[in-house]
Amino acid sequence: MPTIDGLALDRRAFLIGALAAAAPTWSRAAGLTGLSGKRFEVVHWWAGGSESDAIRVVRRALEAEGGTWLDVTVQGPDLAKAAAMTRVLGGAAPGAMLWHVGPDLPRLVTDGVIRDVEAAAAAQGWDAILPAAVAAQMKVDGRYVAAPIDLHGANWMFAHRRRLEEAGAELPRTWDEAIAACERLRAAGTIPIALGGQPWQEALVFAQAVVGTGGADLMRRMCVEHDVSGDLPAVAAAFETFGRLRPFVDKGSPNRGPTDTANLVSSGRAGFLFTGDWSRGELEKAGLKAGADYLARPAPGNDGVFLAVVDAFCMPRAVSAPIAEAQDAFARLVMSPGVQHDFNLVKGSIPTRTDVDLARYDEGARAAARLTRGEGEVVASLSMGMTTAMRAALYEVVHRFWTTEGADPKRAASDLRDAIARTRA
Repeated sequence: MPTIDGLALDRRAFLIGALAAAAPTWSRAAGLTGLSGKRFEVVHWWAGGSESDAIRVVRRALEAEGGTWLDVTVQGPDLAKAAAMTRVLGGAAPGAMLWHVGPDLPRLVTDGVIRDVEAAAAAQGWDAILPAAVAAQMKVDGRYVAAPIDLHGANWMFAHRRRLEEAGAELPRTWDEAIAACERLRAAGTIPIALGGQPWQEALVFAQAVVGTGGADLMRRMCVEHDVSGDLPAVAAAFETFGRLRPFVDKGSPNRGPTDTANLVSSGRAGFLFTGDWSRGELEKAGLKAGADYLARPAPGNDGVFLAVVDAFCMPRAVSAPIAEAQDAFARLVMSPGVQHDFNLVKGSIPTRTDVDLARYDEGARAAARLTRGEGEVVASLSMGMTTAMRAALYEVVHRFWTTEGADPKRAASDLRDAIARTRA
């Protein structure tokens, strides 16, 4: 069968179509001479807000090693991944490409698209410094295949403190309490919930409802075991809870991006934001301070559960020997303590390394870190537990339910069961 650099041509349709600033604590790291004098191209989707500030931390660190950063920013994960794959298949592979850690990652290895980073992992002892649940997702056949840059929790609730106080509402711990607080916010003239009406943002809130009504076990069966056929009443209850939030979202929600959505809370126009901890970076960038200006805690019913999202850099195989050397050095740079500390402090996530000092992080971030270090359950999020095809099928079901007034939760649960079964590999 014809190939390009070992990649079967009949897989090209799958690989492209399915994927269709704090002061630095780091100084020049030792042992990264592989970057010196190299022009190193990086494809990513961190195009604005605190994300673009965070990626500049990595860029400055690479430049401090004597390398030249060639930036390729593409709006949105799916388009960025497709652009990177097009480059690889066209014989112009970048030095590194950003990817979500999940079940799509092993396929990149078996198809010969990316190389392992085991040399960097062995040199830095990743087995000893990564949470076990994360390390397991980073390996194929026992070898690390990507360098993780952050660890996000996808089940957070943020609230504008003053708007809650003015409405006489408290930070809720259950979804019933959240509904009551939303009623108070609406009566006070504040948008109760800031939600970006994009399928992936809607699905994040649905996943929080799954955990909040059915617990970590239901989320695990849906997102890791990929079988909810025995859980239809529990899934229907999650859809019912999710649907109860519909009246509290403003009319400007459809197609609104995550930065603009977070800005509704930072500006005080909205009270609640149910999303991932990356929004912490947006709130801080807008000048708000944790505790004083905004409140943060796990989403209702999500205490003790960490829905993990890991962003990592993959290293394409089809590169020259000098760039391959630079890739190994870049993997070590990404996992260096200083870069891990500064990048995640800006982005709102926590370091993937468990040995990084979190003294400069807020209590919410430190609490999240404790969950990943033995004090809670780490469960794969939608992006970490589902293939691209399965996630797209879930998005379709959730979006249809959310945008259809009076939609039947039981019907949605059956549709979701069928969508997962249909896309199960």
